[in-house]
Amino acid sequence: MIPGWFDQGRFEQEWAADQGVLARLAEQGDKADQLRDLDVSFTGNESNLRDAEQEAANYGFRIIQIVKVEGGVWRLDVSRQQSANAETIRQLTIDALQIEAACSVSYDGWGCITQNDRA
Repeated sequence: MIPGWFDQGRFEQEWAADQGVLARLAEQGDKADQLRDLDVSFTGNESNLRDAEQEAANYGFRIIQIVKVEGGVWRLDVSRQQSANAETIRQLTIDALQIEAACSVSYDGWGCITQNDRA
């Protein structure tokens, strides 16, 4: 269920992008129900990203790094082990948008390695 306190339009925008990524994974023969690390990024100022570190841990994310990128912007990279099917990615997006709203950071998407039988 989508919480009522964040922007439905924002969720729909992210969900549309998610569906594109899921389609590309499927084209590559991804086994969507197989567990793997999903990497998620947030951008913002360093202080807010430090808050987001704590919040992300509450959602089962492992902290990878906080780094300063071009233009003085900071990026927080986190990871969570889960499958990459539509249901779990939908929940990942909801969780990420909750972190975004709670910490005044910007959710910058997710990525993972395709899980298939190819060598």
